[in-house]
Amino acid sequence: MNPTTFDDRLYVGPRHRWRTAWLAGLLAEALAAPSAAGDHAPPVALDLGCGEGSLALDLAARGFTVLACDLDVGRLRRVARRARECGLTGRVHLFRADAQALPLAPGVVAGAACGEVLEHLADDRGAMAALRSALAPGAPVIISVPAGPGRLGPVDRAVGHERRYDEACLRSLLADAGLAVVSLRPWGFPFGRLYDRWVQGPALTTASPAGRRFWARLGRSAAIDRCFRLLFTLDLPLSRLAPESGSGWLALAIAPRPQPPSSSS
Repeated sequence: MNPTTFDDRLYVGPRHRWRTAWLAGLLAEALAAPSAAGDHAPPVALDLGCGEGSLALDLAARGFTVLACDLDVGRLRRVARRARECGLTGRVHLFRADAQALPLAPGVVAGAACGEVLEHLADDRGAMAALRSALAPGAPVIISVPAGPGRLGPVDRAVGHERRYDEACLRSLLADAGLAVVSLRPWGFPFGRLYDRWVQGPALTTASPAGRRFWARLGRSAAIDRCFRLLFTLDLPLSRLAPESGSGWLALAIAPRPQPPSSSS
């Protein structure tokens, strides 16, 4: 994606806030069990492709130490400013990196989240391999991607999407990276799809400054936010009725644990 042609701050609307809170909550739940070693230090979580930082800051506010990476320096500066404003500077550690070449030691993170990132990458499998290497044995990873390969269209191209995913493709991607799928669920049907068409699409493709200001004000409305959060929550059970027709897929997977050596008779 070319940052000179698309400002990803336009993503920050009701669904973006709802989805990042959902991902952060799921990762926090997956990491809730106390360490077997009795280590009470805050778990280290990776936000792969942190963008404007909503997910990283949510994780930090929940008590995680967060490693947040992005390729765009401007985004990282904005996340640093937001972390200072929220009093979370000590919990959010930013670094610039290509998702396919993470400068992290193997097994350094206790869990990871990757929200709406893989579809932007030319080499999503390379990124998953790099992420898998950074995960400690048994570490959970939460991933969300847009659904519907046949729906790749002008809005996707405007925001730099290389692809969309169906269930089989996402399962294959996780399996090839050596991750075990715990759950894979659709989301965003029917209300998410209506939001795609009547809110997200126009907001991301309008070239009019007045139009951009209108959608930005709408995205900041507390009443609109509460309304859409309710609708997106209702989507979760309804999406199972049409799993390939929703806005996206969410996967929870874990890095494998070493197998104990088999005893010989």
